[in-house]
Amino acid sequence: MLETAPGVDAFDPGAVLVVASSVVAGNRAAALPRFSVTAKSPLTNGIGEARAEGPWAVALADLGLLAIVVTGRSDHPAVLVIEGADRATQPEARFEPGARLEPGARLEPADAVWGLDTTETADALEAAHPAGHVLAI
Repeated sequence: MLETAPGVDAFDPGAVLVVASSVVAGNRAAALPRFSVTAKSPLTNGIGEARAEGPWAVALADLGLLAIVVTGRSDHPAVLVIEGADRATQPEARFEPGARLEPGARLEPADAVWGLDTTETADALEAAHPAGHVLAI
């Protein structure tokens, strides 16, 4: 969030969305696989954060990532897919539409899930990517 300029609107391409896990999230034990989603809140114009627990945090750790940082704005609805990236030396991945994506990552059209609620979106993406984990925001 330090990279977000003061006064930037929550929907501005310069606003940052961060999905971060803890260093113990890769351990498969109760209360350890936690992650947070942090961004500028359009409601309060402050920093908004949500925390959750589950297999998604473990999947992030399995990729060797502690965080995913997304900036910019796509010209169309998109799904960020990250597969088998080797991140032994880089604990964070950054994604910006129009920029070169990190190895193992790609943007896919999200037209098929646009307008669905989060449960329907997660179900559709899990069907399309059966070996993966879905985080629908």
